[in-house]
Amino acid sequence: MLQRFQQPDSPFKPVVDAIHGTVFDSCPQDICYGRLEALPSLYGAVQKSIVGASKSIIKTVVSHLAASSVVLGVMVATILSPVIGASPILRDFWSTLRDSPLRCPETMIYSADDQLISFKHVERLADEREQQGIKVTRVRLESSPHVAHLITDTNLYTKTIDAVLQA
Repeated sequence: MLQRFQQPDSPFKPVVDAIHGTVFDSCPQDICYGRLEALPSLYGAVQKSIVGASKSIIKTVVSHLAASSVVLGVMVATILSPVIGASPILRDFWSTLRDSPLRCPETMIYSADDQLISFKHVERLADEREQQGIKVTRVRLESSPHVAHLITDTNLYTKTIDAVLQA
């Protein structure tokens, strides 16, 4: 989509040209093309979001069934997509970020112990973008829940965003 927006006749070209930095907070996760190591954390995140702090046996059972269904669905979509010629949104999302035509600096804020998104996936995207000549700033927290970095370290987070805005 960005490629279409950057064409000379696009009414959105001035907007795209004005983008001077991007920030990724706790993303991306690449679970397609055999990269299924994310499934245990996906399972855990779905299960925990349903159970929460509850000790209810019914919620626990339902949460495991729901998590199993989500993981099974992702596995089936991942395995069958090349066979049926489908283009899963997660693969498209990963590819879109990796192959973005934007050449502006990128900042990635993530955590080593994120239970939903593996820091390895964030770092792999950072590596790939740097190989394309993109300036990438990595802000890795060691212990911060998924998308809770502003709460975990308000000072670091706001300084990071300020740096992006002032660049």
